Amino acid sequence: MSRPSPSTVGLLLVDVVAYAVVFATLVVVAVTPVGYVAGDGWTGVKVGLFLVGMAFFGYSSIWLWLQSSQQKYDEKRDSRSTVSREQESRLQTALDDRSIYPTDSIPPAVRISPGTKLFVGSLIVLAVSFVMETRFGV
Repeated sequence: MSRPSPSTVGLLLVDVVAYAVVFATLVVVAVTPVGYVAGDGWTGVKVGLFLVGMAFFGYSSIWLWLQSSQQKYDEKRDSRSTVSREQESRLQTALDDRSIYPTDSIPPAVRISPGTKLFVGSLIVLAVSFVMETRFGV
């Protein structure tokens, strides 16, 4: 398999960052009112973001682990499984439909997996929780 062109790599990075930022924003918007009411104000939000971030971190890690096992199995069989449009997540489909960058120009064989995008999104959620604790003293 050949390396993707620099423009494709740029689109892949934009795709991953856009997915991760939108995912993290949705998580923060969903957790903030629940954590604020259920916890002790902003401390509840911070703890909620940490717990949800760790849950998605674990989920995406297992997803990537299983995906790597599938790739090893595919290599033994000399076949490659790619993500089709029907297998994409709802968030990815919504981003593709409303994106300002041409994700259709990314070949399916070089697309970043949804598990990787979710992993990066979980790291951003954990980073928000960390910043709340270290910078804002929550």
